[in-house]
Amino acid sequence: MVRTPRFSLAPVYPAVLFLAVFLGRPVWAQAPPPLPASGSLSLIPGLTPPQAALARAIDFVCPNLAALPSLTANQQDLLARCSEMLGNAMFNQTGFLFPSGAASLGLSNAELADVLGKVSQQNMTSQGTNSIETASKVVGARLAGLRRAGTPRFAFNGWNLEEKTASIAPTFTLRGKGGGASADPNAGNRFGVFLNGNGSFGQKDTTDREVGFDFHTVGGTVGADYRVTDTLILGAAFHYLRTNADLVRLLGDVETDSIGGSLYGTFYLGRFYMDLRGAFKANSYETKRNVVYGTGPNAMGLPSGTVVNRTAKGDTDGQQYEADLGLGYEFSLGGFTLTPFGRVEYLNVAVKSFTETGALGLDLRIRGQRIQSLQSGLGAQLSYALSVPFGVLVPQARAEWRHEFKDTSRGITAQFVNDPFGTSFAIPTDNPDRNFAAVGAGISAMFPGGVSTFVFYETFLGLRDVTNHQFTGGVRLEF
Repeated sequence: MVRTPRFSLAPVYPAVLFLAVFLGRPVWAQAPPPLPASGSLSLIPGLTPPQAALARAIDFVCPNLAALPSLTANQQDLLARCSEMLGNAMFNQTGFLFPSGAASLGLSNAELADVLGKVSQQNMTSQGTNSIETASKVVGARLAGLRRAGTPRFAFNGWNLEEKTASIAPTFTLRGKGGGASADPNAGNRFGVFLNGNGSFGQKDTTDREVGFDFHTVGGTVGADYRVTDTLILGAAFHYLRTNADLVRLLGDVETDSIGGSLYGTFYLGRFYMDLRGAFKANSYETKRNVVYGTGPNAMGLPSGTVVNRTAKGDTDGQQYEADLGLGYEFSLGGFTLTPFGRVEYLNVAVKSFTETGALGLDLRIRGQRIQSLQSGLGAQLSYALSVPFGVLVPQARAEWRHEFKDTSRGITAQFVNDPFGTSFAIPTDNPDRNFAAVGAGISAMFPGGVSTFVFYETFLGLRDVTNHQFTGGVRLEF
């Protein structure tokens, strides 16, 4: 049903609106009016980049909505909400309201800036982060286990392209030392299956571009491979990973589910090895943005208490492509094995656009994203094979330096669903860390009958505003 708007004039730009109505020319056909000397949200001091982007959009959308002859219910709600913010900004900057009877939230500049942060879609930054988190490469552990006595035993570890939510798959050396698993009569079996599980937890601190969040992941990989020749193994794997990111201050959350498959292979010659892997994954995302704010002690034209208490929900999906190449060489140092390695990895993630529901006039439409990353890794692993009565135990430690070549800060473009003018604003993300390190330790075991297991822990050093702890474990069986 079409309703007459409650606000016949905007609280700012009175001269611009008067001329537009007097001349009978639609405001949205004009160029955006210049910013006024006062009474603008974008003039609030100390705004973060996301807050400033939304403030500029509201400065334009609100007066233009007020000039329309009729509004839908959600457009009228959008006009009411942005007029309350603009009235608040005008009173803080000039000490009066225009027109007479206009509303003001009665908040300080800092509190009004916080409202802008809640209305903007800052949880989309964690959605992009979660997309990259789904690059879980736990087949690296399987490749490592395929190498037998007298051949290299290191394979590239699974690793992530964005440090915020990396997912780790450790390698484990299984060099036979006589007795136990090294004497296993099934050691020459060509077909094998494996099951790996992985999880992580950590947090991302709030910055001036991204809202902070706590995260945790849980997932698994099942796969099978075949030793085509004594130096070539080929295999395939199926992956599933769920990621939950809970924004600070109960601002919302993002859930990501990733399902996909990969093809992989390893070739070794003496103590030299080469690993290659390609993967495709389908990702689905569910976002929830809580918008809750109320009036301050100096509110005018509004009842005391909460003005807005809404939850905007959205869901979308996307695709993910991955490619990895790893090289290494194994050195024997007495009872120890030292394996220097290098690798390169490419990731391409696409997230489709979507439209929120549930927040009336404050619902947003989010444009699609594309994230690309190219990383190199240089490091070494040190392991020691210990023969015990029930098999072979191999404790190990590893360290790696990583460099990001391609990933950059990106702008997530959004607009109000009920804005007939299509005014867009961009929410910038943080710049990725270019250089950082990963360190980890674990233990693997091989038992008679072609059965082996492993557990591994890894964390990251040199990351800004991020803590991240990764755990991986698995079992494999050869026939």
